[in-house]
Amino acid sequence: MNNTVRIILIVVLIIVFVSSSVLLGFVIYDAQRSEEQFDYLSGLIELPPDSTGGTPNAPTTSQPGAITNPTAPNAPASPPITRNVKKLKEMNSDCIGWIYIEDTKVNYPVMYTPKEAEKYLRKNFYGKYSTGGVPFIDIRCPLNSKNLIIYGHNMKNGTMFGGLKNYINEDYRKAHKFLEFETADGCWYYEVVDVKVTNVKDAWYDYNILNTTEGDTYLTLSTCHGSDKSGRLLVIFKKIIF
Repeated sequence: MNNTVRIILIVVLIIVFVSSSVLLGFVIYDAQRSEEQFDYLSGLIELPPDSTGGTPNAPTTSQPGAITNPTAPNAPASPPITRNVKKLKEMNSDCIGWIYIEDTKVNYPVMYTPKEAEKYLRKNFYGKYSTGGVPFIDIRCPLNSKNLIIYGHNMKNGTMFGGLKNYINEDYRKAHKFLEFETADGCWYYEVVDVKVTNVKDAWYDYNILNTTEGDTYLTLSTCHGSDKSGRLLVIFKKIIF
């Protein structure tokens, strides 16, 4: 190998290294910036406890399988509102609500764009490019669907739906069994009932999505899983009836 070829190879390797470093730096910066934006939005819409009467009816995991009795005297007919979702809708009309799972990274706005299936796949809440995007609802689902499917990226840093893989572990599932889904119309609690390591052709993606009247109500979190592009992880929650 002559010196000219050796120099060309070195230059190419340097270019590849610098390009990769810049790209990696951008991804890390973008992920950090996105989480800061979500933290800001979360704080912006959080209502003080005294304005909602607290959350006396919220499920608790202090004891295995324990859920506050929704039929107890003076219990509210439904969980109290804890976030000002209307403020989010004023900022971005595509926002339909907020999902939250205690002691996890899942604490995000939820977008719904029936005319544009994956609008927020690579956009942040403000409509700017973002590698992590924002969780969004399957456009086939009416908002009162008996199986509301929400998509989110499996981020390597554990943000977005990157932590859902922990639900494969039974102990983790028991410790993080409840999910809150809040819209401008109210707040609802869901309890995890199933976890599926599957693919994009799984029948659950079509199960009851158009049904709005009969049967149990589910909320499904879907994310990529494994090395196969079609691999998916589904964490399925069932609505708790108060």
